[in-house]
Amino acid sequence: MERQGCTLVLPKPFRHVLCHNIVNSSINDNLKPSISFDNSFNKPTIMKRFNVLMSAIVLLASVQACAQNKKSPKAVAEGTIGGAEIKINYHQPSARGRTMIGGEKVPYGAVWRTGANNATTFETSSDIKVGGETLPKGIYGLYTIPNKEEWTVIFNSVSDLWGKNGYDESKDVLRLKVSSSKPEAHVETFVISVEDDGMVLAWENSEVKVPIE
Repeated sequence: MERQGCTLVLPKPFRHVLCHNIVNSSINDNLKPSISFDNSFNKPTIMKRFNVLMSAIVLLASVQACAQNKKSPKAVAEGTIGGAEIKINYHQPSARGRTMIGGEKVPYGAVWRTGANNATTFETSSDIKVGGETLPKGIYGLYTIPNKEEWTVIFNSVSDLWGKNGYDESKDVLRLKVSSSKPEAHVETFVISVEDDGMVLAWENSEVKVPIE
């Protein structure tokens, strides 16, 4: 393809764009280059290299995700309260010598995903009462706002977020405050458990129990 001093041997997808840019550039007509590419840059070669690059990107993302999941493995807490089947899906981060609750990772007064990775989800098979308020049957995003003396526990109608990205307070279905206490021993790995009369969250030197009936 020749046009005003521009001689190109390119794969078809690039010919029009590159030649158009050169022809319409502000370069002096006498300085317009003659550009030629080796025939080895054919479409199959470019596509092969593109596919290799994309495969490498996907592999890297998978390795990073696996590494994160290994640090904070998936966990499920299940139980029955008042005839309702409760199921909580979450990830378990560990302190590993760091201060988490009230530290940089989980600061006091800020919304927390109540775990790691994906936001924690809370599912109930029938209507229940949480702290005396009715929570209808369904699946909820479970968020918390830790503080030294008490936590705010949040049930949000959106349950498929990554962490708290996209969290919208206006979609909260129920909020309640519960007192925080100190567990009998240091809790290295965050854990949620379902008991006959509620849900317990424990990590490091903090433990809260959410009354459910």
